[in-house]
Amino acid sequence: MARRRLGSRSSRPRRFGSVAGRAGVAGRATALAALLILAGALAVFVPYLLRKRTFTAGVPAPPPLYTVAEYALAPGQRACMASVAVEPGARVATFAARPAAVAPSSSSPASSPPSSGPSSATASAAAPRPPVELTLRARGYAASALAPGGRGYRQLSVAIDPPSHAVLASACFVDRGSAPVALDGSNEARTVSRSAMTVAGAPVVGDVALAFTERPRRSLLSELHVLFARASALTDGLVPVWLIWTLAALVALGVPVATLLALHSSLRQDERAASA
Repeated sequence: MARRRLGSRSSRPRRFGSVAGRAGVAGRATALAALLILAGALAVFVPYLLRKRTFTAGVPAPPPLYTVAEYALAPGQRACMASVAVEPGARVATFAARPAAVAPSSSSPASSPPSSGPSSATASAAAPRPPVELTLRARGYAASALAPGGRGYRQLSVAIDPPSHAVLASACFVDRGSAPVALDGSNEARTVSRSAMTVAGAPVVGDVALAFTERPRRSLLSELHVLFARASALTDGLVPVWLIWTLAALVALGVPVATLLALHSSLRQDERAASA
């Protein structure tokens, strides 16, 4: 009997030591998971936030989802859109142009048949593309820029002077060359904006695709306050900026912390079940 009691007593330290060892395994596993999350954030998330990029300052007339509509201009003709939103950060205007195979008549300046890209309605890739001038006008604001001519289809980007505050301006595209030009746009109901458009003074359905970008290139981290302010504006202020900051912090910090706590709790429960 004495030997049995001594044997049972001698086995107890081994049991407690085994439990302590398993507890150390749970802690080490949780610490390793934390290091992996931190390493992943440093390797992927932080560089993504710090990478320099060009930010969009507005897309008053978005491109089509499926079918491109071409708006042809004869030399000297203009296509004008009203109520184009121009933000103070707009430094570059971008639109697409290509040579037009046939100049539109001044009496019927309608858009060319839609296409999904360079079509038979446009000239060949070797045909000259005339220069196109973009003018923006609003009360107390005026800006103009000339996109040089070239050959074939091209996305054109021209530097503009931004307004001191957000304005609703008219945007006019003028063919400044000696050959007709076709401007890419959209007449799809899902992408047509509120901007009414005319070509050579006659109303047409659709818009010339136009976008504004900012300069210089900045990191996403430096623009978070602007992005959150725009997100708040989309809710008409119902979701304030401070609440968006709070939610972003909870997601960025709370999700990994909650994951680690859940992992540690699960491992501890396994330890208790094994030691029972």
